[in-house]
Amino acid sequence: MLLVSVNWRSIGMNPKIFCVSSSRNNAILRIDETLSFLNVPHQMRFLDSYDETHSYWQRKLVKFLYKHRPAQFYRREVFRMLDEVKRYMPMTILVINPNLPLEVINELKKIANVVFWFVDSITGLPDCQKFRDCKNVVYDRESLNYLLEQGIPATYCPVGYNDAYEQEHDAKKTIDISFVGTPYKNRLRVLEPIAEAAEAHNWNLKIYAPLFKSAHFWKPLLFRLKHPALLKYIVNGNFPPETVAQIYAQSRICLNIHDEHNKGTNPRTFEIMAAGSFELLDVRQDYDILEPGRDMVIYRNVEEAIEKISGYLLDEAEREKIAAAGKAKVIRKRSMRNLLCQILDIDLE
Repeated sequence: MLLVSVNWRSIGMNPKIFCVSSSRNNAILRIDETLSFLNVPHQMRFLDSYDETHSYWQRKLVKFLYKHRPAQFYRREVFRMLDEVKRYMPMTILVINPNLPLEVINELKKIANVVFWFVDSITGLPDCQKFRDCKNVVYDRESLNYLLEQGIPATYCPVGYNDAYEQEHDAKKTIDISFVGTPYKNRLRVLEPIAEAAEAHNWNLKIYAPLFKSAHFWKPLLFRLKHPALLKYIVNGNFPPETVAQIYAQSRICLNIHDEHNKGTNPRTFEIMAAGSFELLDVRQDYDILEPGRDMVIYRNVEEAIEKISGYLLDEAEREKIAAAGKAKVIRKRSMRNLLCQILDIDLE
């Protein structure tokens, strides 16, 4: 299905959307950019926590002297957002990963249709009853079952890839193995022995991760003590989707290691495939529309990961066959354009 932008006013519709998201989620998912491409009238409101908007030393200061400041700051921002919604008067309010008090949710429901899109796991969320009378969209089937079991309506919609990954890239393979992502502890436990294997086999391994800030000069030293093999392969920093897509396109093998709370497939699953690259990911409970062994390859433990890396680095034909199958499976079906149209009930066919 080919999606095109639509002039809504020319067909007598006005699907005004007010979208509430964190800056980080918008940067990853490109919600603002996608709605603009679809020519959907919308207004974005970024709700970021105190930690995300204040310096290291400000955070340290409030931790010891003003413990209630972060909560007060966020609550003030939430009510400012509510005032902006009332002024904009949208047809639909889309809230991504809603961290809102019940009183605000009730006010939003008086204004417009409210859609909550959970792009992280919500299994065990204690106050989920407040979402009972809203449209709830979850990215994994475990969260879907969790809500349905409590009588809360919900639908499943995975978090897909944005346009940056579908563009043409320089696909010359200069990297043997790459990983891009936040350095959670469970990921480092896998990456450290892979780094040891890379050193032993002379693999070109690249790990792109936000590990240190320039002001924290001591952290690389501490990291080396804990992960002696890993540091030499680290490319430190946060990278925009266009850069990440290029990294994937130039990698023979792209690793995908989910966080410990994630039982389904994360956006990286679809981003790697949309870029046309071979993906090796940890075993999942649910693979969405994907078929392991055909669209991508899975591993069950770090020993199996290293074994499969060794094998697939030597088998270019099989890598390319699997990468092509994966791209054909996800392209457009799991694009952010299609998924937003599904969530917002926009028909562009």
